[in-house]
Amino acid sequence: MYSLETIRHINDEAAASARQDDVEPLRIGEEDDVDSLFVYHAVKIPHLGYACNDVVADPIELLFCDTSGWGAPDEPALTAGQFEDRVRELLDEHGPLLLAVEEAGPFQAHVQVWASP
Repeated sequence: MYSLETIRHINDEAAASARQDDVEPLRIGEEDDVDSLFVYHAVKIPHLGYACNDVVADPIELLFCDTSGWGAPDEPALTAGQFEDRVRELLDEHGPLLLAVEEAGPFQAHVQVWASP
C-alpha cells in the first residue's frame, strides 16, 4: 500500500504530465460513448491528477471507484458496473459529461465528473 505522501507525489506527476501533454478530460456525449467506454469493463479514463483544477466546467460529482477489479457492490468504492450505471444516470440527467481521474491509489480512484460546456 502506498503512503499518502507517495500518492500525492504520483498525482502531482500526473498533473504535470497532463499539463505538458495538453491531456483533457474524457468527453461522454451520448449512450454510445458509454457503451464503448465500458467494453469488457476495461475503463480508460485519463489521469489528470491535480490538473483537474484547471478544467473550466461545472463539477457535478466526485465518484470513488474501485480500480482493482476485486471490489464488491456493498463496498464504498463503486465497482465497474456501478460506475457505468452512475455515468449513464449522470449523462441522462446533465447531458454531455467530462470525466478524469483526479486522484488515484493502488486500488481506488476519485473520478471527477463535470457538465461538458
